[in-house]
Amino acid sequence: MGKTPLFETRAFQIDIARQPQSLKTLKRIIKKCAGFHFNQCHLYIENCLRLDSFREAGRGLTKKEIRELIDFAGEGGVEVVPSLNLLGHAERFLTHSSFAHMSEVREGPRHPWQNWNDCLCPSLEDTRKWAASVIAEVAEIFPSVNLHAGLDETFELGSCSLCRKRAEKEGIGGVYAEHANFINGEIRKHGRIMWMWADMCFYYENLIERLSKDIVMVDWYYDTVKSCPEFDFLNWRRIDSTNILLENGFRVALGGKLGVLPDIENTVTFARYGEGLGIDTYLATEWEGGGRFQDNVMPNRCMTGHILWAGRIPSWEEVGKHLLPGYAKEEQRSFFMSLMVRDDNYGAANDALKAQKQSVLHKAVRSEVLRKSVECGKKKVENELRYTARNMIRRGYAESKALFLQMDRLNKVIAECGEWGGLLGELAAYYGERKEDREIYGKAEEMLKELTEMKRKAEIFGKNPVHKNYPFAPMEIVLETLTMDLCATACRIQISYDGKSYEKIYDVAALPLGSEKSITEIRIPVKAFPFFVRLSIGGYARIGVTGIRCETPEAEVFPKNIIEFGGAVIDPLHLLAWDRKAALFNEPDVESKWKQDAKEHQENYVLLKF
Repeated sequence: MGKTPLFETRAFQIDIARQPQSLKTLKRIIKKCAGFHFNQCHLYIENCLRLDSFREAGRGLTKKEIRELIDFAGEGGVEVVPSLNLLGHAERFLTHSSFAHMSEVREGPRHPWQNWNDCLCPSLEDTRKWAASVIAEVAEIFPSVNLHAGLDETFELGSCSLCRKRAEKEGIGGVYAEHANFINGEIRKHGRIMWMWADMCFYYENLIERLSKDIVMVDWYYDTVKSCPEFDFLNWRRIDSTNILLENGFRVALGGKLGVLPDIENTVTFARYGEGLGIDTYLATEWEGGGRFQDNVMPNRCMTGHILWAGRIPSWEEVGKHLLPGYAKEEQRSFFMSLMVRDDNYGAANDALKAQKQSVLHKAVRSEVLRKSVECGKKKVENELRYTARNMIRRGYAESKALFLQMDRLNKVIAECGEWGGLLGELAAYYGERKEDREIYGKAEEMLKELTEMKRKAEIFGKNPVHKNYPFAPMEIVLETLTMDLCATACRIQISYDGKSYEKIYDVAALPLGSEKSITEIRIPVKAFPFFVRLSIGGYARIGVTGIRCETPEAEVFPKNIIEFGGAVIDPLHLLAWDRKAALFNEPDVESKWKQDAKEHQENYVLLKF
């Protein structure tokens, strides 16, 4: 047996910025987590407090409610730490008129393909005055000696003329360091200790040595740790980041990801990585958004808390005892097993959960099970209907048993979607929320409309399987991507019908990526057969493009040849054939390209002739 506790400070994070939570819900979550051996709660805020310094951008909890929450948590032995973001992730402020002038990209981004607006300009006096006022107000409300300043993912830094001029002398890392040290000084004025995310220490040159050593560095990493973390924006370079920070004199906290069961590998391997380094703090982060409920991550919080306390994975009996006190042992076991569901077993998990007494935890987990089942089922049915319909057209079938099979699957998905919608209504009533309060409440209704329309079109096609009744877009450009890492990258697709002028048909700041090492299809309807297709990718992520084609009900047409390509494109000839060897963009020197001057058009592209 190892020492107990494994980490002296066992912290969990609640993201109230992406999804505001009621005081009642926060109290319930914190009380539960205190029973899971956690003793610190980080509230990730952004603009989600009604502070005077937040002006018209402030929303969510009032000062009175926060003070009540802090007192409640303290009675249970949990310290509440405010987690702000005083440089990046400021988009919820910059959309308001009184903050817009403080944007780092007010004159345009330093990279042509960036269209984000979430970074404050550290060179403006207004930014400094505002940050100082936020720190002062937060320090007045929160008694915790710790104050998290954020400062992560500041990729637009160096865009404005003021910051660019400073960067010519001291580098962008120097601009960042001066702002971080200023924030630290303001926090110190109020007798607090500054925390910050450590990722930019490994992004900007010569930054670590410029930062005040009394800052607590949260070294965050969210995947399975092998020998040491792999940094996506450094082209998957392995860096022994925790040791580097410690050797430079910083106190370090590990920042892991709180996933949804059965995903606990990050916690297990990251704790192993930090063991023996003298680190006493582990922060289990959670980034909610409005797509689910806090209760969905409670089982993993229970597992994580026990790991951080005892240094071992708890048994299902221990998890059941803490999650569902008062339930019979067999019910606890059945609930725990339903959390391990994958792919085609969602229906069995839903049935098992329905058979038990319906606590809010059961309903939230059932909602997640039904969501995954509907999303997975819709994707499978849509793909199968598409290919079944294409086969019927190409082979002249008047009738297809395969079509009947897919219609049967579609009806089951529609029934599940209706059940999901009803369950979301029950959860909204429990949480006391309106439909507009949480993104997920409209998802089932939206999905049901899409599924019903798909069924209507498929039924028309089944009665008369001709080209004009084909239930999907008659012509699409299909891009297949392989996720080499999970960071976002800009993607633009242009087509030409005459070989002279180009029309932009797809332009996003972040590709919709699937899970690691999985193929994701992006479909873009087009009005006519293209002559040229120009595919461009910019950014710092490593993306594999495994194929591009023009698809019609009758055929799949691949490019005939590549006219030209530019940037870091590897093996572009593989785009001419249907295989799975990726044409990689942003290889092999992401870091140096990212740091080039904005005048250089940082774009990797392939021009294909069909």
